[in-house]
Amino acid sequence: ARGYLAPPRARRWPRDGAWMLREVGLLLLLAFSAWSIVRYLFADGGPAVFDYIVVGGGSTGAVVAGRLGEAGYSVLVLEAGGSTQISLGGDAEPVAGKWTIFDVPLGWVQVLSDHRWSKEFQWVVPADPPPAIARGLGGCGIHNAMLYMRGRPADFAEWGAGWSWDDVLPFYKRSEDNEQFGTSPLHGTGGPVRVTTVASDELSDFFLDAFSTAGLPHVEDFNGPDRIGFGRYQFMIRDGLRDSAAAAFLGADRRAGYRAPPLVKTHALATRLVVEGRRVVGVEYVRGRAPTDKAKRLRAMARHEVVLSAGAVMTPKLLLLSGVGEAAKLRRLGITLVYDNPAVGRGLADGVYAIMQWATRKRNFFKCRLGTQAEEDQPHADYCAQQRAMYAAGHRSNSSLGSPGMSVGAFLRSPYAKGPEPDLQLTVHPWDKFSRPWSKRLVGVASMEIANNHPASRGWVELRSSRFTDPPLFAGPYLRDANDSRPLQWAMRQGRRIAGL
Repeated sequence: ARGYLAPPRARRWPRDGAWMLREVGLLLLLAFSAWSIVRYLFADGGPAVFDYIVVGGGSTGAVVAGRLGEAGYSVLVLEAGGSTQISLGGDAEPVAGKWTIFDVPLGWVQVLSDHRWSKEFQWVVPADPPPAIARGLGGCGIHNAMLYMRGRPADFAEWGAGWSWDDVLPFYKRSEDNEQFGTSPLHGTGGPVRVTTVASDELSDFFLDAFSTAGLPHVEDFNGPDRIGFGRYQFMIRDGLRDSAAAAFLGADRRAGYRAPPLVKTHALATRLVVEGRRVVGVEYVRGRAPTDKAKRLRAMARHEVVLSAGAVMTPKLLLLSGVGEAAKLRRLGITLVYDNPAVGRGLADGVYAIMQWATRKRNFFKCRLGTQAEEDQPHADYCAQQRAMYAAGHRSNSSLGSPGMSVGAFLRSPYAKGPEPDLQLTVHPWDKFSRPWSKRLVGVASMEIANNHPASRGWVELRSSRFTDPPLFAGPYLRDANDSRPLQWAMRQGRRIAGL
């Protein structure tokens, strides 16, 4: 009558079971939507924003992440491989008591050669020869020989301001817990990394005598003022266990004492850097042991910096996938250019070595293979079972398993060296490093690894495609310069002369 429509009356749900189901369903839908938003904002269960993101949990990444966490910064570590040592959350097959192949010092060669571990903990990079690149928390610190060998002062002189020997020495000393040399002008104690010598053997001692008879000077400390000469190595081993940089800086006990323990994500492969303008602000990554192109892309952002420490091969691969590299090559692969820098992936350097071997009349070091299958078939099974039992019982340093299988070596300066520092390293292995089949049964085999530590050859790394799942193209820097073989030939002649003494 008044010429307007009355507002519709609100509809009321009937107060019955159907109404209750609808209300509960609506609440569940809202809760699921909220959880989905939280999962997107806080990708993969952790905070999406950190002070620093470290790509690669190898030796360098572990030190950087550990020191930043110790200082109170929030840090995310993205490691493409899995956990390794027990202190790093590793759950690999025990090989001596509870200890894994990554914990036992003598197991380093098997990580490289035994398919049980190499198939998961090494990157597959097709090449001839293929590079041995570790893929796991600890990086190459999980399969190297644990030698503690620092750069020489002359090496750092070429690095520029802030990286001189006087600049870096305090950090070396701060990291060390040196058992033999203690606190001194060149060494430190109380640091997270245990540095020590290991028990020698009769064959290695014979080589020490031969080095001396050949006229080489004895070197008490290869990280001391002079390196040319022979002596005993120091190793990163703590109480008969591998003390890798990752174990020292990211181990469970160590992280617990940090003001801000770093968040370590394993099986987290960085696929692209997130760039705004000319600044890297985050990292895109995927999870899984063998992620495919269809894997979900996750993202983490950095308030301050992103640190790339994925190694000499995977770091340039990540940069190239992110559009940082030679413009023409990136465009051919359909990658958007972010920064034109043709040097990315170039200048790859690596040492090259040769191995000399001799049959011996005596043998007092037996290299025991570890793991269930190997234990039953190897020679000297009773001896190895005894050493394994000793190690498992806690007497690790007294067992041969607590040694890397080497203890002595020498440094020489060839006539081809540039500068006063040695260019050659001779390392004695009192066992058959090649493990080749011999035409007759030998009492023992001694191996000497001769490394050219200052090669002139350079290689490169390039993208095979724009897919992160494809391995990079790799051209190894091995004997590309013919001059690199001359120091090795000279050193082999010296090796024959020394062994004859």
